[in-house]
Amino acid sequence: MLTLDQLDQAFERIWQNPEQMPAQLHQWQLDLSDYIADHQDDQQTLAILEPRLAGWQKTLGENRQLFEAHQISLKEDLKRGEPIVPSETIRKKFN
Repeated sequence: MLTLDQLDQAFERIWQNPEQMPAQLHQWQLDLSDYIADHQDDQQTLAILEPRLAGWQKTLGENRQLFEAHQISLKEDLKRGEPIVPSETIRKKFN
């Protein structure tokens, strides 16, 4: 089982590998659930955990907003038919 500091470090690593984000976030949630279950009777540990939970929740909310805004932007680009990669980059690559 992970310690609180290890949970915090695992949470920070989630955002470093976007392609692995869903799996890492799922694993972190499982680890967090295990941590809470193992410490549910320890009020001191839960009091220490509470502000970290608030911080993690805030980060999750902010990142969700960023991802949703990016997704909307990509969809708008696709509707307009604008390439995601600039045409100059494409020319350089294939010329």
